[in-house]
Amino acid sequence: MSDQLEKGLATFVRLAEENPYTGTAEQIVTLSLGIDAAATRLKRPTFSLFREETGINEKVFSKLRVIGKTLKQLKDKERREVVKGLPASYSTIHVLCSITPAELVTGIKSKSITPGTSVSAARAYAKQV
Repeated sequence: MSDQLEKGLATFVRLAEENPYTGTAEQIVTLSLGIDAAATRLKRPTFSLFREETGINEKVFSKLRVIGKTLKQLKDKERREVVKGLPASYSTIHVLCSITPAELVTGIKSKSITPGTSVSAARAYAKQV
C-alpha cells in the first residue's frame, strides 16, 4: 500500500473514530458524509479495508453511506439547519433519507421532524410525504 493511500485510509478511520454512529446527529452526519466521500475517493479494495478498520458492521455502514449520499445533495447552509433538527439515531436518520433532500428540509422547517423523532414516527412521516 502506498504512503498516500495509507494516509488517506488513516484519515477516514480517524474520522470514524471521532464521529461514532451512536453519537450526536452531527457526528452521525459527519461520519456518513465521510463514508460517502471515502466511497468516491478510495478504490474498492481500499474502501472495503476502510469499512473493516472502522469496526462498523456492514448493514450499519451501508445505512450510513445512504445518509451521506442523501445529505451531500444539500447546500451547506441547508445541511446545517437539517442537522440541528435531526434525532441522534442513525436508524431514524436513515429512514428520513428515504424522502428527498428538499422534503427533509421542509420537514425540519415545519417541525414535522425534530430531535425527538422516533424511527416509527419517521416511517409514518416518510409514508405521508
